[in-house]
This record gives sequence, structure tokens and C-alpha cells, in this order.
Amino acid sequence: PRSFLSPVSMPTTDPSPTPRRIAAIVLPRLACELARIDGSISPKSTRPFAVIVHDRIDAPVSPRATLDAVDALAWRCGARPGQTAAEASAFVANLQVVRVASSRIEQALAAVAELASSFGTTTALRLDEGSQSSRSGSYHAGPQRYPAGTAAGPRDTVWVDITGCARLQGGEDLLCADLRRQVAKLGHTTRVAVASGPRIARAMARWCGAEVVVPPKGGCRAMASLPISALPIPPALMSWFGKLGLLRVDDLASLDRARLAHRLGPQARDLLELIGGRDHLPLIAYQAPRRVTESTCFDEPIKGTQPLMFVLRGLVSRAATRLAARGEACSLAKLDLSLDRGVIALRDVKSAAAGEYAHSPASRHFQDESNQQIAQHFPSPLYEEEKIIRALSAKIEHARFGAPITSVTLTLDALCKAPHTQIEITSDPQAPPADPQAMA
Repeated sequence: PRSFLSPVSMPTTDPSPTPRRIAAIVLPRLACELARIDGSISPKSTRPFAVIVHDRIDAPVSPRATLDAVDALAWRCGARPGQTAAEASAFVANLQVVRVASSRIEQALAAVAELASSFGTTTALRLDEGSQSSRSGSYHAGPQRYPAGTAAGPRDTVWVDITGCARLQGGEDLLCADLRRQVAKLGHTTRVAVASGPRIARAMARWCGAEVVVPPKGGCRAMASLPISALPIPPALMSWFGKLGLLRVDDLASLDRARLAHRLGPQARDLLELIGGRDHLPLIAYQAPRRVTESTCFDEPIKGTQPLMFVLRGLVSRAATRLAARGEACSLAKLDLSLDRGVIALRDVKSAAAGEYAHSPASRHFQDESNQQIAQHFPSPLYEEEKIIRALSAKIEHARFGAPITSVTLTLDALCKAPHTQIEITSDPQAPPADPQAMA
């Protein structure tokens, strides 16, 4: 007789695999928001401005430089991303052009990726487009396009793999809403979409609204409603399709595939898959650094400890949000302060005129006095916002600054797993929870 565990008696059908679900977090105003957060644009300024993303933020702005983003006011006046500074100034007479470092864009996207890591298994800042390049020769992602309004710069999206994780949030629609609320704590406007592929989710977030959920098998129908500008095709080819009256993705889907593939060029196979609602592009997993850094600078230097404490609350709030998403705590907090060099230089000139350098030549040094650091070690790891602020405030209240402060950088180091107290089953549910810091 056959055994009960014989392969013949085992069921031959396997359970259907869980469909892949990717959430795309698009920051449509990222470059303009960073210009205000970093102090390049005053928060009270009402002038229209444009942003150029470049590695050298101190370089002068050339009239031939290409704009990467414009704010809403500059857009209404006629300025567009992709124009040169001279062309945009012809539309907007008082246009202000500033630079934002590309590393700052990376830092902001990394902060969003750390926050989103608590919602899924894998977060990514980039897609593995190398596989597409090997199959189609050269893969050209094309410029970013939006239905109306500003542009975010060269990069604007963070992806998170939420396959099988949405039920922990009560559904994909609630997950999108919670993601937007959490990213808003970092000071960014977001659009979140969930689909079966990363590029489909990104396109839906850019073109269809703030919160969009595409069913697992609804990628083809969702892509059909988008304009062809949502596809990663070169501008010349998109313009040629427009002259033929092909304005939406479903117009391309209705054409003969062989003739369309001839027009699409080397990336035809990938684009045809995308038009059909199939996107199997893998994510490149993001590895978070072992320290959390938040910084800000000021258009006008601040004086005294009270304004510094007000700024510190915003920095600690963003850093604590990132720590909570990681599930980690910190044992060391450092504040790096940049002081006004002009005030220090003027004071040194007056001191030299008074003859103070004759007594101690090494007591005054311009480079050393322009930077000041405040470090605080915690006896136990902290991850809550109020406790970190309380620990730092004691140091700041006794600190003395030789000049007004121009920028502040907060670094949370010596990270470890955040301590958590397990709730006892036999405890009274009506009783207040026990304080983990209280003595037994």
C-alpha cells in the first residue's frame, strides 16, 4: 500500500503566488522645497524662483544654464523646466535662480526611503535599468514630465516593495494615506501610488493624483488612460507621435505591434511591455547609513539660544521620525554650528588693533572659531523626540557663541536597536502602561 505521505497522494496544484505590489512615493516639488528648507530662498519671500541642480552650489549662474525646477509662481508667469536661465528671465522679469546640490537631493530621498522602510520589505532610490540596457542596447529614461506645475529636479521618486504588507496597515489605500502623512513630517509634498511595477506606479503618481491604487491585474487599463508623455520615450519621438494625433497610451496600444516596434527603436520590447501594463523591472535595495543627519542654514544669522532651540526642534523632529522608521535609537547627538565669518573677522581685527594678539597669538584663529560643536552622550539610548530635545537643551543653555549662527547640522550617532517593553497578558488593560525608565 502507498504511504500517506507518498507524492502520488500529495496535491499537484500549488497555491497562487502573492502578486507583486510596489508603492512609488513621488515628490513633485522636491528641489523647490529644499531651496526653502536650506535657506537659499527665504520662507517669507514672494519672488518667483527657479532651481538648478548642480554639484557646485557656489558657482555663478550662467545665462545658458538649464533650469531643473521652477516654483508655482514662476510657472504661472511662463517659466518652464528645461529652459535656460536667459529664456526663463524673458518671461519672468524678477526671476531668482538658485542652485541646489545634487548630494542634497540624494540626502532628502534617502530620508524618505528610511521612513518608508517601516511599510515594506525593500526600499529603493533607483531601478535596475541595466537589465533593460543589455537587452535593448541603450536605455534612455527620457526627461521627467508632469501634467502641470513644477518639476522636482533630476530625481523625485522613492520605491518601497509592499508585497504582502498592506494588510498590516488595513489595506493599500490606508497605507498610501499613512505614507503621505509620515513624509509630510519631513516637510515634503507627496504623491503615492501602488501598482504591480515600479514605473507604472511612478507614472500613476505623477499623472493621476495624490493617492492611487492600481489593482494587481489593472496595469494595462491604468496605463491606457495616461498621455504618451508618461512613457520614457525621447522628446523627438513623442513630438512625432503628437503630429500623427497619437496622444494617449491606448492610441499606441491600438496600433500594429510590428510597425510600432519599428518606430520605437532599440527599447521597443521594454516599451511594448510597459504599454501592455507589464513592468518587471527590479529594485536596487537601499542601504541606510549608520548615522542620521539633518541640517539647515539661514538667510539671516540667528543669535541666542532661544532661536537655536526653535530650529533644533524641527531638526530633531525629522531625525526622530527617521529613527522610529528604522526601529533604532541613538547614544550620541552632535550639533555642528557654523558661525558668521564676517563678525569673527571684524572682531579679530579689533582685537589685533587693541594688541591682544601680543599676549596670545594662538588664542585667536579664524578657521577654528568659525565652527563650533556641541556633543551630548546619552546614558541610555534615546529615540523619542522630547527626550532628545531635553537632553540637548541642557548643553545649549550653557553654551556661548562667539558670533551669530549661519547653519546647524544635527547628527545622531552610535545607533542601536530601540528598546521596547513587551505588554504583559495578565496586566490590567485599564491601568496606565509602565514606564520602561522607572525603577522596578
